[in-house]
This record gives sequence, C-alpha cells and structure tokens, in this order.
Amino acid sequence: MSKKNNLEQKVTTASQLKAEYVKVTSFKKKSSGKFVESVLAKRTNKIEACFTVMDNKVAPSGDRLVYLRITAPNGKILMGLSKGLFVSGTAKDTVYATSNIKINYTGEKQNVCLAYENDERILENGTYTIELYLDNNLIHSSTYVLR
Repeated sequence: MSKKNNLEQKVTTASQLKAEYVKVTSFKKKSSGKFVESVLAKRTNKIEACFTVMDNKVAPSGDRLVYLRITAPNGKILMGLSKGLFVSGTAKDTVYATSNIKINYTGEKQNVCLAYENDERILENGTYTIELYLDNNLIHSSTYVLR
C-alpha cells in the first residue's frame, strides 16, 4: 500500500504545471485608449504579467484556472475586474486574486497574460508582490517596483 501511495505522490508531483519566462510590465492609458509602458506609480493604470505554461507530458489536458495575485506595498490585494477567490493547494487557505483566466491546457507550451487594470491612477509607489497560481498551487512569486 505504501508503494502505491508513493507512486501516486510522484505522479501528482510530476503532473504539476510550471511557469517560466514571467515578465511583469506596467502601463499608463493614454487619452486615445492606447497603453504605453510606464514605471511611475502615479501614472499607472495597468499591471500585466505574461508567462509561459511549460509543456508537461504527464499532466492531463483540459480546462485550468490561472490566478494572478498582486499585493500592494501596503499589504492590500489589488482587485481587478476579473477577480477571483480560491483555496490555495499548498496552504489550504482561502486566497483573493487580482484576476483570473481559464485556459485549455493541451500538454504543450502556452503563453498566458493576466492583468490588473483601473481607469483611476490610484497605485502607490513601492514594491508589489506578484504571484501566479495554477491548479490552486503557487507557481511563481516575484516583486515589481513602481516609482
């Protein structure tokens, strides 16, 4: 029985999806509606995280939910239009997310972008924490500085 549980655990670990090539960018919205890169907090309307979900031959294909969680320097979670709520697979805590998207995972590499967007420029300068969750598991954590 122990060998079976051990094997199941190895398969579960092997089938977890990974994220690579994470790029976080901040933008200001011009009056034309076009977005232009900006690193100044007082001018930022959008923070976007783009990454690649890596290929995995063990992971089953199908719909997956990806969550972006951005924590402001004051510790509050930025809440976007497509915010979400889920139970973290590692900590078993209820987690509020800035935005989420459903992807159809096919086993191949897949590029994904998620963003926080607000028409009002309400962001403060400082260090933001960027977290990405896939299948309710944390797959990336980094920081991003707005001046």
